Amino acid sequence: MTSTRLPAKREYLEALQACVMDTVRQKATSPKGLFRIELALEEILSNIVKYAYPECEGEIEIECCVDQKGMLTILIRDWGAPFNPTQCETPDLCMEACERPLGGLGVYLTRQLAGGLTYERLPDGNRLTICFQL
Repeated sequence: MTSTRLPAKREYLEALQACVMDTVRQKATSPKGLFRIELALEEILSNIVKYAYPECEGEIEIECCVDQKGMLTILIRDWGAPFNPTQCETPDLCMEACERPLGGLGVYLTRQLAGGLTYERLPDGNRLTICFQL
């Protein structure tokens, strides 16, 4: 299992993603698979940086492992405001882009890209688990 814990700031997003992507690249997944994982991670981590700590600074912890069947499991923790991405409404994709309210597409996209997405509100924070079949 690979893990890292860093401040929830934009300048650390690349290092947080690298924790996962370095592990994934060792498992020789396709370029399309790499793109899907990287895009989903970027969306989730960016949302945590923007919204989890509205009144203070905080941290993000990320762990990942690949099991013998090629299932990548990514655990993302933060200690900020509660937010359950599995309960977000599906955006109206039939609306024109200029008419659609801002937000919500990143979570929708992550749910479409991932093989599984689960959320837990813990006594001291949030834990999001994202799974991908490599």
